Amino acid sequence: MHASATIRTLFGTAVLLGGASGFAGASDGPTWLTVEEVKAALLGRPAAGIYPDGVAWSETITPDGRADYHERGERRGGSWSFNPEAELCFRYDDGRGGGCFRYTQLSRNCYEHFYQIIGPRGASKGPDNRFVTNGRLWRTDEPQTCDEKPSV
Repeated sequence: MHASATIRTLFGTAVLLGGASGFAGASDGPTWLTVEEVKAALLGRPAAGIYPDGVAWSETITPDGRADYHERGERRGGSWSFNPEAELCFRYDDGRGGGCFRYTQLSRNCYEHFYQIIGPRGASKGPDNRFVTNGRLWRTDEPQTCDEKPSV
């Protein structure tokens, strides 16, 4: 299991979120996606992503509360739910990691997910400085847009 598997296992997939309210191009900067936006964009749709250290992963979350996570040839089943803080939380079977995340939408099919850190941490680029990035993700059933450049 990767060094930060507990945090990354947190369904980097959650990144599948959709909704225009989180676009980084908004004049006030990125905003957190709502629970409804995350559900509408993510449930039942395959996603993939890259952690900040370059490790790739994929995951699908289903409407019945199950998660299917893949990283480095390893597969982990688990469950997901939203906590009272509107974070998407994952718990993997056999005590194999998990965590809670918030999401922003960077472009049509590109998201960034964040986890909360308590104590010393690096600079955050998210809407709330209590959170640090856990990488980018996109839905794999349509073209990803993480490489798109903003138009001026």
